[in-house]
Amino acid sequence: MYKTIEASINKRMSHNYSVGAGYGYTWRHDFPYGYPNTPNGPADFDFTSAGFKANVQYNAPFGILLSGVYRYQLGENYARRVSVSTPASCACAFSAAAGSIASNGATTGSLSATDIFATPYNAYRQDNISVVDLRVEKTVPLGPAKIRLFLDGFNLANAYAAETISTRAGANFQQPTAILAPRTGRIGFRLLW
Repeated sequence: MYKTIEASINKRMSHNYSVGAGYGYTWRHDFPYGYPNTPNGPADFDFTSAGFKANVQYNAPFGILLSGVYRYQLGENYARRVSVSTPASCACAFSAAAGSIASNGATTGSLSATDIFATPYNAYRQDNISVVDLRVEKTVPLGPAKIRLFLDGFNLANAYAAETISTRAGANFQQPTAILAPRTGRIGFRLLW
């Protein structure tokens, strides 16, 4: 079950600029890794997510078009996970196992080991992600065709945020497994005819 509130605003192109923005906030009561096929699997939890995006276009002098995008994403909730297993000396097993939960949410079950949440799913939150991108472009006539030159800048503020982290208890708990790409640029052209 989830509830979402969304709001957006748009200004059409006039006076050489346009603006659009949108915000969404979601409250969820759900199974974070899908419905478990085992009573030992993670149960349903309350957790939230939110995001904001704004874009602006400006027709600058000399036929130059500037386009900017700002994106903000609230970090995902997560729980500290503990892997428990039956002792090798005992010939016992779990009645059903949740298995290890991969970063993509897939589980690999085993009757001798299972993952459990040591904290509620909303006990922790990953890094918030805030990114600014910009494009500068100019279209130049080339006989019967046109060539569109562009320069893109991604993550201009060089935001440093972990996109995914290790949620398993131990020495690597909360260590990043994927980090937002650094500031990068791209130069290119497109031929139109």
